[in-house]
Amino acid sequence: MEPPGDSFFDGEILRQRSGNRIIGHKCDRQGPLVALGAYLPRRNSRLAKYLTLVRHLCPQVTSWAVMNKNSNISGGCLCGQVRYETIGEPFAINYCHCRSCRKHNGGPVVVLAGFREDQVRFLGSDRKRYESSAGAYRGFCEHCGTPLTWEGDGGDLGQIIELHISTFDHPEVMVPTSHAFVPERISWFDVADQLPRFEGFSDLSPLLHNGPSSTPRAEEPT
Repeated sequence: MEPPGDSFFDGEILRQRSGNRIIGHKCDRQGPLVALGAYLPRRNSRLAKYLTLVRHLCPQVTSWAVMNKNSNISGGCLCGQVRYETIGEPFAINYCHCRSCRKHNGGPVVVLAGFREDQVRFLGSDRKRYESSAGAYRGFCEHCGTPLTWEGDGGDLGQIIELHISTFDHPEVMVPTSHAFVPERISWFDVADQLPRFEGFSDLSPLLHNGPSSTPRAEEPT
């Protein structure tokens, strides 16, 4: 069975290469759970048949979500006091290696899904915001401390809200497509993928290379 659209399934990676897309993780028959995110209209009989085929070939694919311009995807903080809902597809899903994001999140890298401000609706308790630099805010829950957002000027997009993908109820559908601020990457960490690496914001700054860095990063100043 041919997959819907310009996509392919080679037994290991499910990916759509243009237009509306299916994005999946590596399918290792001996591995743990693999989740599939499908970026295609909900009413797509070929998609339904294809997902059935994928489940047969990779039994550990146990969940997926379908998202389109009318989809609502929910998420929230660890304690549940702050909840949010997004409408439609994100304009970008990227790794960010910048020092500020790492400081805010407490990890070696973050992954953010970006939406226009009018695509995000917050529910429950109000999030707190910290102005980390002029015009840039980082949202968090005042009760449990969960980092939630980066918020600021998105240029032609207007005000944007970027959400940490692990705060989504189904983060497996938020598959990153590039790396941003790679020169600030922590020295001992990299990701074994072939995604493009950018000097600053993805697609808005010089492309450095695709795939992991060939040389170690210099240690950060103390």
